[in-house]
Amino acid sequence: MDVPCLLHLRTVLIDPTREYAIAYTDGSSTGGTGNGGYGICFLWPDGSTTRICGLVGDWTCSYECELMAVTECLRVDIENQREGVALPGVVILTDCRTLVWALGGSGSEGVGEAVLLVDYLLKTEGVRTVVQWIPSHVGVLGNEIADGLANE
Repeated sequence: MDVPCLLHLRTVLIDPTREYAIAYTDGSSTGGTGNGGYGICFLWPDGSTTRICGLVGDWTCSYECELMAVTECLRVDIENQREGVALPGVVILTDCRTLVWALGGSGSEGVGEAVLLVDYLLKTEGVRTVVQWIPSHVGVLGNEIADGLANE
């Protein structure tokens, strides 16, 4: 079920002649206010996957956890570039519409580090970054994996 969606992304939203990494990100906190974590599920152009998760804090909101997931995803992309894993771009898929809006618009207060990392990837490493909203809890495999990781 996940593969047709990914093939669609690679051929329609992005330059079809290049290989991009796909990263599903998610954040979660207990009751929306505490015990927060994030999860990332990368799908690399060669078909391999990487799963990453981490804690955000005891007193945090879901939005901060979502932002941490995207920020950590960007850090991994920068590390890969430095280690010689040259990718022309990454598509970050998140189920947090507010975060996509904040990253793409004038309401970027509070997301400064993520914006700086996107800028760094493009200007220094030549990596195009696309952040796209996807619906949650509808069976998109990568999103379900990231959600599970965020709740570990």
